[in-house]
Amino acid sequence: MSQPFSYDQLSQPDGADFKKSLGGMMTRWYVFVIAILTTSLFALFINQCSTPTYNGTATILIKSDSNQPIGAEGLFQNFTFNPRNSIQNEIGILKSHQLANRTIQALPLKVIYYKNDRWISESFNTQLYKTAPFTVTIDTIIPQLVEERFNITILDRKKFKLSINKDLKTRTINHSAEYFFDEKVKTADFSFTVHLNGKYNSALFDPIANLKDKDYQFKANDMNLLNSQLVEDLKVDIFYKDASILEVKLKGNDPLFISDYLNNLLQSYLNMGLEQKNRIATSTIDFIDEQISGVSDSLQAVESNFQKFRSSNKVINISTEGNFTMQKMESLLTQKGELQRAIKYYDYLFEYINVKDDFKDIIAPSTMGIQDAMLNTLVKNLSELYSKRSILLLSAREKSPQIIQINIEIDNTRNALVENMRNIIKSSQISIEELDRQIAIVDVEIKKLPKTEREYITIQRNFTLNDNIYTFLLQKRSEAGIALASNVSDHKILDKSQVDNTLLVSPNKLQNYIIGIVLGILFALIYIFLTDFFNTKITDLNHFESHLKAPLLAHIGHTRNQDSLFVYNNPRSSVSESFRALRTNLQFVLPNEQSSPQILMVTSSKSGEGKTFCASNLATIIALSDKKTLVVGLDLRKPTTHNQFNTSNDKGLSNYLINNATLAQITHRTEVDNLFIIPSGPIPPNPAELLETKRMTEFVEAIKEIYEFIIFDTPPIALVSDALILNKYIDATLFVVRHDYTEKNALKFINSIQEQKKITKLNVVINDVKFSKFSNNSYGYGYGISNDGSGYYSD
Repeated sequence: MSQPFSYDQLSQPDGADFKKSLGGMMTRWYVFVIAILTTSLFALFINQCSTPTYNGTATILIKSDSNQPIGAEGLFQNFTFNPRNSIQNEIGILKSHQLANRTIQALPLKVIYYKNDRWISESFNTQLYKTAPFTVTIDTIIPQLVEERFNITILDRKKFKLSINKDLKTRTINHSAEYFFDEKVKTADFSFTVHLNGKYNSALFDPIANLKDKDYQFKANDMNLLNSQLVEDLKVDIFYKDASILEVKLKGNDPLFISDYLNNLLQSYLNMGLEQKNRIATSTIDFIDEQISGVSDSLQAVESNFQKFRSSNKVINISTEGNFTMQKMESLLTQKGELQRAIKYYDYLFEYINVKDDFKDIIAPSTMGIQDAMLNTLVKNLSELYSKRSILLLSAREKSPQIIQINIEIDNTRNALVENMRNIIKSSQISIEELDRQIAIVDVEIKKLPKTEREYITIQRNFTLNDNIYTFLLQKRSEAGIALASNVSDHKILDKSQVDNTLLVSPNKLQNYIIGIVLGILFALIYIFLTDFFNTKITDLNHFESHLKAPLLAHIGHTRNQDSLFVYNNPRSSVSESFRALRTNLQFVLPNEQSSPQILMVTSSKSGEGKTFCASNLATIIALSDKKTLVVGLDLRKPTTHNQFNTSNDKGLSNYLINNATLAQITHRTEVDNLFIIPSGPIPPNPAELLETKRMTEFVEAIKEIYEFIIFDTPPIALVSDALILNKYIDATLFVVRHDYTEKNALKFINSIQEQKKITKLNVVINDVKFSKFSNNSYGYGYGISNDGSGYYSD
């Protein structure tokens, strides 16, 4: 006998697994559409509801070497560090809280305004910077409620409604009332005045039409919190690797605010440096003015006496000896004056070190004409240490190891400077004592001169001493004034931040849409994977067939047509052709003896798999081949065969088996030529016992005498044993498996029956196969070739 045909004998084309996987996904294209549409709508929601974030930039040139003021050589000490360290120091200053505080004080940031967008959360409200229709003036005398939003609804040009409802840790604030614009709103928790701005307050503008029922919000800022937030958001980076250009960036929700803040920050930074230079020049001028004030009075008095003396005594020339003595005295007095002037500076420096804890406005020794190398070095070193500590404090705490170390260095340097000044002062006092001794000797010589000449020399001596000091101080003051007038910032703003150049960085709409689409595809794949993983139905026919141990005879395609005799009414359909293929393949299974009638049993694992549909349509296709065919409804427990042929079930096999009807009485002719049906009949109480009676054997023998082909439509073999009882009468068995309906464990059940030989010639038919052009499960004519009818099928 020939071996039955099996589709496992066909080889699969290369890439079949990939095509199968791809086909499985493509057949569920609607899952991808729904997932992508859902995630894209979510991306749209994010794009519409997210508060926009902008990024603004500005650049500044940092000069590593400061220029000395014109005409003020040596007036200011330029205590700079290594250029690389200097750049890092300037970055620290730009990110300092001190500079941020100066900047926000120059901007209208004490109160922040919002437009209340009702359809989204309060946190998404649009911030209004310099564009709010009203201004709130906070009463700074009393403590205010900060970081809490007040709601304002403009009623008309004169009135507005104010409300706030907040649960604080210590109390609850619930306030709602109407107020006039420019009227003070005062409670125990807050006090402020609301003013209507600009055009909104004009008689030509109708706020009722433009602003009525428009809700706004405002809050008083916690300036310290705002300061910290801006410092955190500010980014400062080196623009080029080897350049001293810094790029300053800030992210925020309002392009105008970002631009204003960056430009004011850089300007404040330049002003801080310029103020430092001007402070030193101003301190120098103040110190010199104080010295000039004391010398000026003395000089005026001496000059007046000198003029009076010359007028009264008419002295024009003095003797040669008198000239020599006078020159000698002037030289000594000049030296003494210089030492006295230096001692005054030492006193100033000594007091400055003991009183102040920084060197921001220290007057350099060279300013007063002091050229002591050790003193200048110590002042410079101490100034550098103070500057370094000031910069470190921008990012470090007082108790950090770096600050502690630099404090130790400051103390050591200051002690060395104090000790150096004491030695200089002591040395200067000794020099003054020596000059006083020499002056006393010259005084003795002067006393030997005539009285009038002696008095003249004395008066001229005092005048010359004060005049020299006064001239020196005026010269130094002039130099300091020139330095102050010529001071400019050491750094330069290259590019200011502009609103037009402020870029939107969030939400990135295109990126969000792309992410939405990718996530949609990913979610769809995960959904398909999980549904396949947890699906207990037979969906992968290739896997089913490869593990099936019984022969596979045919695939019956899916149809939406509910016609019970489908092949009879649709002879040119693909499903009808599938039954023809099944009829042909039965030749490999059934006996070859033409004289003997052939009995075929059709069963399944459970109800709903289409065994009755397959039995009826197979019988129809066999009857159309001019064979007298009978369909016997042997499902005595749940009769359905009669429904396929629209016949009565009042009398059937159960009546015959209890000897209550004849064979002729239970046999019905169908509308199909050569096709007859015996329905199951009324449901008996003992169906299994009836099938085992002698009457059942007589029934089989009787129908074999009449019909050429007999099909038994039995109940599911996995549920009841009726099919096993009937096995002795049959020539072959068709086990119907329904695609995407039958449980996967049915495969084990079928293989178990095949291995144990419980059923005669077990064969499998897969019913309701959903063919797809994307799938490998495509078998036109039942041979696994193509799912394209190419005009051969009516459907």
